[in-house]
Formats: sequence, structure tokens, C-alpha cells
Amino acid sequence: MQTSLSAVTASRKTRFPCYQAPVGRTCVLVQTSVESRRPSLLQPPSAMELRISKSLTLRCGLVLPNRLVKAATAEGLADSHHLPANQTCLDVYGQWARGGWGLVITGNVQVDAAHLGDPGNIAVDASLPESTSLAAFQAWAATCSSHGTRAVVQLCHPGRQEAFKKDKMAPSAIPMDFGTALVPRLLNRIVFGTPRAMTVDEIQTVVSQFAHAARLMSAAGFSGIQLHAAHGYLLAQFLSARSNARTDAYGGSAAARARIVVDIIHAVRRVVPRDFCVGLKLNSVDVGHAADLGDRLEQVRAIAAAGIDFLEVSGGTFEDPLFSTGPGRAPGRLPQEEEKRKKKEESTVIREAFFLEFARAVRETAADIPLVVTGGFRTRKGMESALADGSCDLIGLARPAVMDPLLPRTVLLNSDIPTGEARISVKTIPPSPIVKMLGVKLIGVGAEIDWYTRKMQRISPCKGSIVIFDASDGVGRGCIDELLRRPAAAKDYYGIYCVEATDDSNVSKLLARAEEADHKCELIPLRHSDLTSTRKVAESINKRVALGLLPPIASLVFCPDAEIHITRQSQIRMNGTGSGHSENKQSLSQLLLCLLLLQSMDKESGRIVFCPTGSTPQGGYGDAESKSLLYSHSSMEGSSQRYTAQQLSARLSTDPELSSVCVVGIEPQLSGIGIVRQITAWFLVAITALLLFPRLGPRSWVAAKHRPTAEETIRVVLDYANGIYVGAAAIRESGTDCQDDTGRLWRENLVAAGIKEGDTVLANWR
Repeated sequence: MQTSLSAVTASRKTRFPCYQAPVGRTCVLVQTSVESRRPSLLQPPSAMELRISKSLTLRCGLVLPNRLVKAATAEGLADSHHLPANQTCLDVYGQWARGGWGLVITGNVQVDAAHLGDPGNIAVDASLPESTSLAAFQAWAATCSSHGTRAVVQLCHPGRQEAFKKDKMAPSAIPMDFGTALVPRLLNRIVFGTPRAMTVDEIQTVVSQFAHAARLMSAAGFSGIQLHAAHGYLLAQFLSARSNARTDAYGGSAAARARIVVDIIHAVRRVVPRDFCVGLKLNSVDVGHAADLGDRLEQVRAIAAAGIDFLEVSGGTFEDPLFSTGPGRAPGRLPQEEEKRKKKEESTVIREAFFLEFARAVRETAADIPLVVTGGFRTRKGMESALADGSCDLIGLARPAVMDPLLPRTVLLNSDIPTGEARISVKTIPPSPIVKMLGVKLIGVGAEIDWYTRKMQRISPCKGSIVIFDASDGVGRGCIDELLRRPAAAKDYYGIYCVEATDDSNVSKLLARAEEADHKCELIPLRHSDLTSTRKVAESINKRVALGLLPPIASLVFCPDAEIHITRQSQIRMNGTGSGHSENKQSLSQLLLCLLLLQSMDKESGRIVFCPTGSTPQGGYGDAESKSLLYSHSSMEGSSQRYTAQQLSARLSTDPELSSVCVVGIEPQLSGIGIVRQITAWFLVAITALLLFPRLGPRSWVAAKHRPTAEETIRVVLDYANGIYVGAAAIRESGTDCQDDTGRLWRENLVAAGIKEGDTVLANWR
């Protein structure tokens, strides 16, 4: 049965989609902290006594759980009918819904599908069956509102900012002004041209279109709408004397220029429930002189009296795209304009926001209207300051929300991150020198807008996390290289890469490559021989998985430390079965990390991969012989890994909840793994060789030998079914170097690794 718009206007329902694993930033460096609590999946970490964490009740009665607003972003994700019906659109908003935002404002939805600001705009198409449009917007609303998120739709009409449209409308027949130079004038003539002035009937039609769109969004299940009267679109064109030269009821004075906005608010209020939120986005860039400020504040008073629930302050138009660049960054601006802008922004930069100066003037004019300021906030401290001095009530974040859809939960409301360290970053794409020569500001920011649009369109749920122990070099680094060679897999999986040093040049290259491949990952500092560091990392990962900030672990991969194969050796004490307790703390760290992270593993198809496993000769070595021998690190580590793999596999196979988690061992395809005698001269020769012949070092071409093993590891991680034991014996079988009939070695390793009751979810962990 088809559902009509009128049938659901009075009774709105919110549907909750299935769980989707969240996605983090493209590639970041994470400092971990100890926190053993496991709060509810739907709640962010404790936000202490932060102002940004306080709830706010709007005039319509809508309660926002915190002060962080995902500001509108033009995502360009409409389907062929300009509806939000494609899966990519739902995936993107599904991630923002999980982010812990106090309010999510959608990208601009055009109220008339015949007039689009961009070909990818979502729009209300009156020619489509009402049930078709309603079903698409209902699905979008259910996704946006999942997990209790409040979501409002931004409604817009482009007016004269409609490219390559012959019959474009505007308040007056005034073309856009890109500058007086030849290229800007040519661009304006070809792309935009001169609009025609709207008739009064056309104005009233637009008012009705806004009201119809608002009614549709209410029926679909959204919490409200926001009228887009900024960034040079139609409503902003009416408000500005620079684009509105009318002398009738819709022009001639500041109040008359605001009449269309007031009419729309009244029309919307007549067709939506009382508790439906109506907000407005307003420009501040026109406020450069006292006269402009006076006119704009008069308009604010008229709009506030009409009955809005919140007001957002932003800025910029296609002519001067300040909304994207911020003050002083728009390319093509003349030197004297730059100097004026720099002087004006000095007082603003103190509190970070681009538009706080104008916001304070608005606050004095309409003190009872909750105020959102969008643009320029980069630290929690700056946000707290803006709220504390009353400059605004809500913090709008657009580009940062694209960089990290879960930003409130991962950083801003995360009590594990001190306020002094709670910072966010955005990507700046500098314009090319030729753009400055052309003098067209819109072209200058086009590259940056396109970058954010592409990044936004690639936001999607991850299939799982891949954790690699020691990703700095050797097989670990090779595994990441192999993963990045698979574009689809690189996008599908979230990488958590543990490294000894984060200032390594190889790490920097890895970050750059991951960003190019759109691989979402993070680098975690982990001292491989430090059990305390290992425990902190595990507790941090477990907490984030429990909160839903990370997808469950699909693969936990243990790789050898390529740096220490030659330069470090460790003793091993053998017992009667051919095995013994190792003093190699890296092996103990691996055991500790593995047991602690079992609670975060994918319970259906997770796998633990040991690479390389190594081996000692069949039969092992007795106590007497072992006293005069030292295991090379790689051999000793391989034996320890093989033993750990065998013990874990046996215990997991009988666990009531973890029996589907697979342990996989991969034989190394490198030579030189074995037992060596303690010969100091040989050791010195090896060190000298490394110093004198860099090509023999672990980062040299010799390291290419790691690739076969790394390639095999990624095949295990991504391609093979559970239960495969690559290049070795059948699963749960091992050489005699792993035999420990009494279980004494396992218990000794547990004690040495500091594993205690409550650390692991493995039932038979002892």
C-alpha cells in the first residue's frame, strides 16, 4: 500500500537501521590512555563538566543533548530523481548519526527540482508521486535520526546562483560580480549570466514551495528544517541591498527585503506541528559598515518575531566564498582588501570563530534566540570560551565533521582527552598561482570544496578493524603496503597500526599513502617490550570498540620486529618438553595484547595471525644444551609465537563464545632463522656490516624479501576462510618445540605478562 503525505503528517515515526561499524579519520596519530570502563554503546565517554556537553532546549521544545552541531555540507549525493535514496547518502548520514552530535543539519535540499544549485542536489520534485518522495525522505530521516540524533533539513533555492541556466530568477536583474578583470567578467557571462527579476506571483510560489518542503520533512520524521538565507542563495539575495533593488513590498528597505523570509516562516508554521523546529542560516559577510550592520540587525528583529527556534551565523557567497575559506583566505582578493580583512579579523581570531563579532551584535538584538556560530573553531578550549562569554549557544562544525564524522565522541566530548589537547584539524588546499592571476575567488576555493565533497562521498561503514603489532618495518610494513594495493579492501577496513616511533620517516610516508588510498587508519605508539604500554593500548581499543567508535577487530596480526633480528638476542630457558619461559618481553606483549583484545574480536569471523611463526629443530633442545646457546631473536620469537598460537587455538576451539575466532600461523619465507652460538666476534661483524653497508639494512632493497610473507599474510587476512594454516602443519598442530603437556609454560607466561582475573573474556584462559 502506498503511503500518502497527509496520512503521516500528524503521527511521525522514527526507524532505527541495523548496526553499522563507524569510521574514523582518514589517517591519524593516536595517543592512548588507560580506561577500563565499558560504557553504553550509544553514549559518548563522560564529558566531565564541559559547556559543550550541556543540553539545550529550543523554543519549540526540541531538546538538543549537547551544543555541537554538524553544520550543513553540500554532499551532492542525490539519485537520478534528486532524492536521498542511494545507499552512499544513507551511509554518510548513518555515520554522522552515530557521532554523538547535538544536532545534525543536512546538506541543502532545493525546494524546486527545476532549480538546482548543483546537479547532485537533493530536491523536492513536485512531478514525482507523493508516496515516492515521502518514502525516500522517510528512509533518510530514519538514518539521520538513528541513535537518538536530532536532525533538521536545510531548505534552499539557488536564485541567480544556478550555473548554465537560461531562465534563472533573482530579486532583481543584477548579475553576480566576480570582479572587473577580463576573466571574471567572462566567467560571469558564460556560467551565470544576468537573471531576470521575479514577479510577485513567483515570489509567492517560492514561499509555497518552502512550506510544502517543510511539511514533507515533518511527515518524513525529521525534527525540523533550516531556511538557507546565507552564502548568496535566493533568500540571501533578497536580504542584501547589493542584489535586491526592488521598490515593491519585497524591497526598498531592510524590513521589506526580509519580507520573503518572514512570509516563509509564517507559511511553514501553518503546516507543521508546534514542536517542529524552524531555524535560519544567515550571512554575516555583508556587515562591513555601520549601515550594513544596522540593516541586518533590523532584519534579525523581524525574523525573530516571526518565530524561529535558532539562528546560525555563517558567511560567504559565490562571489566571495568566505564560508569555505574563512577571513583573509579567499584567493583573488586585492592587497588593500587583504589588509582591511586582516585588521577586522584580529579581534575574531582570539576566540577562533570567523563570525563571532557579528554574532555578538545579533545576540544583543535577539537575546532569546539560540545562536549557532559556524566556522573557525579548532579546539575544545575555543568552543568553551565562546559559550562561556555568551557569544553563541551552539558550535557549528562543517569541514571537521567531514574529516571525522564521530568527532564529538572521539575528541570533543571524550574525557580521556584533556581540554588542552582536544584539537581538530581540517585540510587546506592552496590555490595554484594561476588562480591568483585570474582573480576569481570561486575558482580558488573550488579545489578545496571538491576535495571535501569527494571525501564526504567516501564516508562509509567499515567491515572491521585490522590491528597490526609492529607496523614500522619488515613484514608489518609490507602488510600495509599489500593492503593499500587493494583499493576496495583499503576502504573497507580500518587500520590500527602499532609502531615504536611515530616520528619515523617511514611512518610519514605511510600516512601519505594511506590518505591517497582513502584508507582510514591510525598509528598508535606502542613500545613492543613494555607490558604497561601494551595494556594501555589494549584498554583504549577495547573501550572504543565497546562504544562503537571502532568496528570489531577482523584480524589481529603479529609481525616480527625487523630492526632487532641481528642486533638483539635473548635467552630462553628450556623445560623437559623442549619449551621454556622466554625473557623476551615482546613475545609476552603479544600474548598480553592478544588475550586482552579477544573481547573486541569479531566473534563470527575474527582471526589472529602470527607471522612469521619460525621453528626450532624437531625434538627441541634440552636444558644442558640450552645453557651454552642463545636463540637469535627471530628464532626465539618464532618458537614463542608458535607455542602461543597452538595454545590459543586449542582454548578458543572449546570457548562457548569465541570458538569461531581462528588462529592462523604463516611460515616465514625468509632465510636465516635458526639458532646461533654466542660468538662476540660474529655479533660485532654483523653490527659493522649494518653501519658500513646501508643497503643491507632492514629498510633497504633486501627488505623486499619480506614481501612474499606480507603478501601471504594479507591473503590470510582478507581472502582465506577460517581454519587455514598457511605453509605449515594443519591447524592446532605444531612441532615439538611447542609441546607443553603440563601447561607449566603457559601459566608461567601468564604470570610474566601480568595477566590476571578479569583481563580476558577467554573462558579457559588459565
